Amino acid sequence: MFCLLRIFIFLCVLTLGACNKNLTEEELKELWSKDQTTGAIIERSGTVFNSATNKDLAMRDATTRLQTGGGLFEKKASL
Repeated sequence: MFCLLRIFIFLCVLTLGACNKNLTEEELKELWSKDQTTGAIIERSGTVFNSATNKDLAMRDATTRLQTGGGLFEKKASL
């Protein structure tokens, strides 16, 4: 049983490692520019709210800014 678990984990790691094997530097940059972690979304949006004090408010504002193009009436946000 333990041997089968090792083989399964090895095959999963091998498969995941092969997925991004032949990406160029530009492709990797493009891939990471679309990162979906909450910190990356908040940073990309340019929100003025502090995520350390009120993460829900910052995330809500960040998603709204990214959906509308950054500001009121789809104008780019100005920090």
